Amino acid sequence: MRNNNLIGPFAFHLTTERGKDPAYKVGEPLNLMIQLDKDAWVYCFYRQSDALMIQIFPNPHMGLAEPRLEGGILHTLPGDKTFPFKLKLTEPLGFELLK
Repeated sequence: MRNNNLIGPFAFHLTTERGKDPAYKVGEPLNLMIQLDKDAWVYCFYRQSDALMIQIFPNPHMGLAEPRLEGGILHTLPGDKTFPFKLKLTEPLGFELLK
């Protein structure tokens, strides 16, 4: 994962609790950490190694009307009551990408 592509009108930082290029085993949980310098609407997509693209934020388990995140604070996805879902790594194995 990359912090940002240096494109856009605001600072957007995306990482994991294991750093920017983590390695996981099948079945392990994935927690994302997102920080913005100002309020913004955020959509997060997960590209599996088989090229399947999945929208993980927002998702149907969240019940959010809109994916607006507050700037200036660290958001953890999934999190506590705010984002009540879990992300677990599953097969197929290989290189995957979050954007």
